[in-house]
Amino acid sequence: MRNDAVKLAYLAGIIDGEGTLGVYKGKKGHLYKITFRVTNTDFRMIQWLIDNFGGNIDSIVKYKEGDNRKDKYAWKLEGKKGIKLMKRVKSFLVLKAEQANIAINMYEKVTRWNMHPRPAWALHFQEECYQRTLVLNRRGKLDNDVDIVDAELTVVIKNSNKLIIDYK
Repeated sequence: MRNDAVKLAYLAGIIDGEGTLGVYKGKKGHLYKITFRVTNTDFRMIQWLIDNFGGNIDSIVKYKEGDNRKDKYAWKLEGKKGIKLMKRVKSFLVLKAEQANIAINMYEKVTRWNMHPRPAWALHFQEECYQRTLVLNRRGKLDNDVDIVDAELTVVIKNSNKLIIDYK
């Protein structure tokens, strides 16, 4: 058990530092996926993730010789396996804990019930989850005064240094 906790803590550090997790839109715009993704220039990291947590190689970017950049590799884990792992790793996350909570909440309320066609409330809720993780995963400084609101959770960013979360 201790070895499992160490691996989960290490994974959380990788996700916080090198990765992303959250809710993403499919290419058709109405399908939402819950995804872990890590990009790294050392393939050993990607292989370790696959060996320990499953998933697959999402992409490989090879640069031209003399381009002075290292090739990069991406690992991805989605769906039920991703949610199962997210639930196990979330207590170790520091920077991406809120994204994990949003994704798990979306899974529990909508995705796991596999409703087809999805009712309007479910599509709206998934879009709200997507928008919240989009803001949280944005690179660079956050814009001031960004508000995203839904029926259960209000995320208010009033200051680029602080994320204020109000649960109703």
